[in-house]
Formats: sequence, C-alpha cells, structure tokens
Amino acid sequence: MADRTGSPSNRKGTSAKSALAQVTTGVDRLSLSFPVEVAEGDVSSWDRYSVTDPGYASESHSWSKSVAVAGGGSVFVGVKTIPESARHRQWGKVEFNPSKILEPEGWQLASVEGALGTVGVAVAAALQLCTPVEADPRQWSVKRLDVARDFSGVDEPGQLIRGLGAMPRRWSRLNMTHADPKRNGAQTLYVGSKAGGTRLYDKCAETQGDAPEGTVRWETEARQWVRNYGGMKVLGDVDVSAVEGLSSNRW
Repeated sequence: MADRTGSPSNRKGTSAKSALAQVTTGVDRLSLSFPVEVAEGDVSSWDRYSVTDPGYASESHSWSKSVAVAGGGSVFVGVKTIPESARHRQWGKVEFNPSKILEPEGWQLASVEGALGTVGVAVAAALQLCTPVEADPRQWSVKRLDVARDFSGVDEPGQLIRGLGAMPRRWSRLNMTHADPKRNGAQTLYVGSKAGGTRLYDKCAETQGDAPEGTVRWETEARQWVRNYGGMKVLGDVDVSAVEGLSSNRW
C-alpha cells in the first residue's frame, strides 16, 4: 500500500497552491461549541426545532439549520438551551467539512492549514443566527475533529479491507467490515467505541469513480479522542503538530 505524496486531480482540477493538494494528513470534519449570548428567536429562521422534557426543570430547546455558503458547501449551525442553573443557558455549535468549503464538488482532503482557513466561513454562518459570548473562535471548544489520510495505488482495495477486518483487536468494542450503504456500497472497515471510531474504505467506490481506482481512505472520527489523544480542547490548540499527533496515536 503506497502513500500518496501528490493528490490526483479531481473533476475540477487542482492547483499546486491548492489547500487540497499535497496533503499527508488532512481534516475531514470540524465541530466547535461556544456559549451564546443571543439567538434568533424566530422559529421560521431555522430548519428544525425541538423541545425535550417540557414543563420540567430539565426542559431544553434546540434549533438547527444548514447554512449554504458562498461558492458551495454548507455549515451546520445549532443552538440549544440548558437549565437555568447552568453558567451559560444557551450553547451554540458549528459543524462542517472544510474540504467541501474549499472544493464543493471535489473529493480530496483539506490540509490542516486549509481547514483552519475555512473557520471564518463557519463563524459568519453562525453569526447569521446567534451572537457568541466569546467573539474569538480560537476560544471555542473542539467537540469533534475527523482526521484522515488517503493512499493510492492499492491493489484490490476490497480484499485488503476484508483481510484487515479479520485481525483481532481486544481493545475495540466495535469491529466490523461491510459494504456501507452510506458510501455507495464501498467496502468499509470500522473499528472503535462510543468514544470514537476509525474507518478504512474504498474511496473510488464511495465517490463513484471520482477518486482514482485503488484509492483508500483512512479516517478517524475523534470526539473524546480529540482531547484525550490530541490535546486539543479549543480551536487555538489545533495545529499541524497536534493533528499529526492525533493521527499517529489512532493509527
């Protein structure tokens, strides 16, 4: 299995200066949380609204919306109220795929620097619907960071993935190999637990041929892991070294 040192072109092509080119380890998803001072009160401004435990002390309300951004791509924005006894009664969230902000029709990964460069787009989306207590997003909490790496020139990706699935992993509560319907039936190995998980899958099949044949993606979905193994509590902690450290640890 050979490491990719240069990203093959996607449908729209890439520039040598592109944040999507020459990626070793990239960021596939980023989720940030922050206390909210004021939120849009008009329910019609949101896509979804729900309430839990109405009439009880634990009553909470949630609003969410997928905000389209200029050039394509979208940012998920959510706000949730929590009981009055909490320090901050309302909390906001933004979640997005940086690579889809940089190249909406592409399949390649955003570099760490490229991903950080898209945070301003997510902040602008959040400001359409709420006012954070802390204006500096570098102080916002990192709730999820998906780190990934692509490999090219893999012979028989499905066979390789099925073979790796048979390896014993006593520490893992979940260990399964399947044709993932969410990825167009791509052969996928998933290993992990409630704290996080790692996937290995056929990227060519998942993109229906946009990625070259023989492209395999390794991807870790890090929630608690982003703090426990990456040391990243707030956005200001996120840099190339920290993301590479998380990637190496979860590998």
